[in-house]
Amino acid sequence: MNIHGETVGYDYLSRINSTIRKTIQLVQSDKIVLDDFTSNVERFAGKETQKNEEKYIHSVEDYHRLVNYLEEKLDYETTVIYHVLYIIAKTGMRYGEASDITDDDTKLEDHYLYTHRRYNTATWGAESKNDTPYEQYQ
Repeated sequence: MNIHGETVGYDYLSRINSTIRKTIQLVQSDKIVLDDFTSNVERFAGKETQKNEEKYIHSVEDYHRLVNYLEEKLDYETTVIYHVLYIIAKTGMRYGEASDITDDDTKLEDHYLYTHRRYNTATWGAESKNDTPYEQYQ
C-alpha cells in the first residue's frame, strides 16, 4: 500500500484500501479464511491533495489558455482525447455525448455537430439519449 501511495493522493489510496477491505469481507462471508491486512493499515500518500482553487477554471483567460493548449495538441494519429476535450470545452457537451460522435453526426462545413446518442461506460456501448430528435451544437 505504501509503495503505491508514493504516486497517488490520500483520497485515492483510501478508496483502494476500502475496496480491498470490502473484497476481503466478501471472501470471509463465504467462509474462506483470509487475514484482513487492511484493518490497521496506516496510509501514507506521497502526493499532496490538489487544492480546490487548482481544480477548476476560474477565469476566461484560463478557459482560453486551456482551449489553445488543446488546439496545439490536436493530432488524430496520436490520440483522440484532445479532440474529445476540445469538443467538450467548445460545446458544453457531456463526455458521453462527445465521445460518441461519428462522421454522420457532423456537418463541419456548416459548423454543426448533432448528438442523439451517448456512450455509456457501464455497458461499454452507445445508447439513445432520449426519444427526442437531434440536439445540435454550433
